[in-house]
Amino acid sequence: MSQLNVGTVNATTITTGATGVQFHDGTTQSSSAIGSMTLNDLNDLSAGTPGVNQQLTWNGSAWVPQTSQQNIVKVWANGGTTVNQVCSSRRGSSTSNMMFINGTEIDCGTPENASNWHRVYWSSVVDDSGGASNPDGFGFGLFRNVNGAGWNRILDMGSHSNYVNGLGDWYEVGSFFAYVPVVNNTQNHKYRIYMDRHNDVNYRVNCGIGDDYRRNGWNNSCIEVWEISTANFTTYNLTRY
Repeated sequence: MSQLNVGTVNATTITTGATGVQFHDGTTQSSSAIGSMTLNDLNDLSAGTPGVNQQLTWNGSAWVPQTSQQNIVKVWANGGTTVNQVCSSRRGSSTSNMMFINGTEIDCGTPENASNWHRVYWSSVVDDSGGASNPDGFGFGLFRNVNGAGWNRILDMGSHSNYVNGLGDWYEVGSFFAYVPVVNNTQNHKYRIYMDRHNDVNYRVNCGIGDDYRRNGWNNSCIEVWEISTANFTTYNLTRY
């Protein structure tokens, strides 16, 4: 057998013998076009039959398809839009006797999966408006609107959750945090934060404090909603409702 050493061969058809073209590494190519090769033809790749949206990941010896480990599907965030918004709503369970905090409505669209969860976090600087608290308190509630069917209270801290007794002028950071199961993956989900007071003291929310030196549009309030996949999320005793 003769050997031909060349740098480049340009040909439309190569006629070979029974063993085809033999390459330096001992492999041969006889009748199949090189363009018909698949990923599985590579020595260090075991693609198998990958699923939708899977990615090739190096497992230490080969490239294999793996499901993405990212649990956070989407994130939404906003800040309170009304500085020093005054809450005079007193202890209630509906939108008529709780105050909607401006800027806290988040439109989460349609969930990716019916088993997903929404992680809701809210924080704001709250002030008792300079009045005596003898005693008093406030709390936040989470309302949800599914497919435009109206706002319904699904979680509430209660007006005793931030409670003071006999103090004068004060400020504090009030917060709300919850994991909320989505209702389905076919309808739009929206959330709002509401606030109520325990007794007679009016409260300011997203309030400005003297010499706080806000910069770059900073707000003293923030709401975040994350949609979380259950692929790698263990909820233990959290229940769906």
